[in-house]
Amino acid sequence: MVVPVAALVILLGPRFIPDDAVRARRPMDLPSIASLVLGILAVMYGVKAELTTNPTLWALLVLVIGTGLLAGFVIRQLTRDEPLLDLRVLGRPEVAPLLVALFVTALIMGGVQPLLTTYLQTVQGLTPEVAAMWLLPQTAIIVVVSPVGALLAARIGARALIPGGIAVMSVGLTVMAQAPDRNGALVLVAGYSIAVAGMGAIYAVLMNTVVGSVPPRLSGITAATAQTANELGIAVGVAVLGIVAAVSYRDAVARTGLAHRLPPTVTVALAEHARTAGRLADVVFAAFAGALRVNSYACAAVLAVLSVLVAASLRRGAATAVVSSRRSG
Repeated sequence: MVVPVAALVILLGPRFIPDDAVRARRPMDLPSIASLVLGILAVMYGVKAELTTNPTLWALLVLVIGTGLLAGFVIRQLTRDEPLLDLRVLGRPEVAPLLVALFVTALIMGGVQPLLTTYLQTVQGLTPEVAAMWLLPQTAIIVVVSPVGALLAARIGARALIPGGIAVMSVGLTVMAQAPDRNGALVLVAGYSIAVAGMGAIYAVLMNTVVGSVPPRLSGITAATAQTANELGIAVGVAVLGIVAAVSYRDAVARTGLAHRLPPTVTVALAEHARTAGRLADVVFAAFAGALRVNSYACAAVLAVLSVLVAASLRRGAATAVVSSRRSG
């Protein structure tokens, strides 16, 4: 469904969307695109290889190369007159905390969802279709809470709503961490639904607040940066939380003394033969549930801290704006 829409945008966008003639003639910055994409892939591969398998010189070399590519990307964006991604927006104190909030919340929600679906299908033993039905209510939650979030922002202000929504997300992930090793689907989905409600209530408000915090001439690049932070956060979240889960899972299995009996695809194998796997299945499923629990607690803690920091930065930004307006008046 997404691919046809994206294809239409690519084909028809240049014809119907107005653009600056000078910008339209500027060639695409392929070196920046390549250094960003390859840098992220190299760093993620290097970190995963170093933490989840035996460390190798090759993995370390890839990690170093990836870090260099990302450093080169940052330097290139800060020194070009027309950067691919204007990182100088991050230097604006009224924008930076909001972009960080967008990135971190997207990272956490994007990283937790694949682990949740894996739990439902592997540990809980649900088919992909049934597992999808368990997660279907989250779509309805977003549809309902998004306009409610806009109304709340108009009533209590974005400075109160945004930290509050992040705190609700933290509560939801804390609930997820209470799920038992087996038959924990109801608790996990309930906690995830709470987190989705918190995210849905503030996402549009976050985006609007980011764009509204800058002069009109910077609104376009700021909106693009905000959307990039969100999309990049989801991708990085899948990688980072996947690595954390893999390390936690591996260590939990190793502590049982059964690691030498487990093939690389043990989780899939046991999902298909759970009735005959016996104690080995219990160990593996408990290890995966424990990995999900570790991620949930860690993400809840990060969101709790983020809520406090964003609240403090928004209050500080509002106070600075008041002082500036009084001086100008």
